[in-house]
Amino acid sequence: MAASAPRWKQIHDDLRARIAAGDFADGFPGELQLAAEYDVSRGTMRHALRPLRESGVLTANRGQRPRLLTTSPSAYGAIYSLFEIISHSGQEPLSDTLAQEIVTDARAAERIGLPTDAEVFHLARIRRASGRPVAVDHVWLPSALGEPMLTTDFTHEAVYHVLAETANVHIDGGHEDVSAILAGPDEARLLDCAIGAALLRFERVGTSGGQPVEYRTGVLLGTELSITHRF
Repeated sequence: MAASAPRWKQIHDDLRARIAAGDFADGFPGELQLAAEYDVSRGTMRHALRPLRESGVLTANRGQRPRLLTTSPSAYGAIYSLFEIISHSGQEPLSDTLAQEIVTDARAAERIGLPTDAEVFHLARIRRASGRPVAVDHVWLPSALGEPMLTTDFTHEAVYHVLAETANVHIDGGHEDVSAILAGPDEARLLDCAIGAALLRFERVGTSGGQPVEYRTGVLLGTELSITHRF
């Protein structure tokens, strides 16, 4: 662990390595036990564990002992968490909410297995890494899952974390298409980049237990963010 990294980041990296090595096959310790083991405060330990909870590696249910959902700290298999990627880089993940509403959207509804006239929850955000815009994304969920999120402050929150806490739904699979595009005027304005800057456009369907529950589209600023998959 790098000595220059914040203590929570050192612990987080060590836990990721231990998870991948199978150290917790008999059960994952609670916050207090880990805080004592690493000789830190519970707040520091909570900060170290948060990216693992946000990305779906650990359960995030309140009042329950953490449980490993996967031994792959890259989380979700092929599906990554932008919140985790930014956190793991040592930066603070933030979001500016552009839309948070119940709407009808035929394409989104169809992609998550609903009638085209069904109402869906829509969340649009500018994603930031320590203040710098790095992505814009749109998330659609079935209205029953999204309605509890209508008043959620997503400035410091991840959709997957809130989805797990409010509905006990964990994204554990899915598929994603990624293509390279150039920023147009709208993307340039939202991402504070030049028109023609390199972007990665993604379109994702996330599933839980084999059932589609999330449709997500967006763009990532290629000059600010890169994604690595372990396989």
